[in-house]
Amino acid sequence: MTHMTCHTSDGGTKEIDAARVQLRLSAHGVVINSNAEILFVHVKNTGGRLWLPGGGVEIHESLQQGLQREIMEETGWTVEVRERIDQWERYFYCEPPVNQAYRVMMNVFLCDAILQGKEPVEDDPSETATDPCWVPLNQLVPKCSPEVLLQPTLPEFFARCAGLIVEHAAKRMR
Repeated sequence: MTHMTCHTSDGGTKEIDAARVQLRLSAHGVVINSNAEILFVHVKNTGGRLWLPGGGVEIHESLQQGLQREIMEETGWTVEVRERIDQWERYFYCEPPVNQAYRVMMNVFLCDAILQGKEPVEDDPSETATDPCWVPLNQLVPKCSPEVLLQPTLPEFFARCAGLIVEHAAKRMR
């Protein structure tokens, strides 16, 4: 029996039988508003750690459609999806009640915040994102620490893509 090491939401790892791992396409957004702020969500049961809004893409959706749906569900915001700025994969275990391990193919897009249309959807017990918040771009560096961000890949992502994000935010402020 082959085992996979999966990351957990508390920053740890868990060994999982490889036969239990499912492939999951995921899309997340760096949502920027006209005040040069980035939208984050808090993740339940992680001590308030932050993550980018988004999530799993349904089989009938494009990455962009899945991203728009997930952001609306988690934050209530309508967004315009711009360009994919990064992608990576990782193994992740979702604790009960989900109790599932995934090989996540992560796709991250730049998005423009267009309209806050409704309150986030909160009736799904498997939903892990809650309490959306805006972080000013000039305060992002202190927020990009392992104690604040959910996954260790996120600070690396911001380091790789900082130039694109700042450039896009500057355009939004014009």
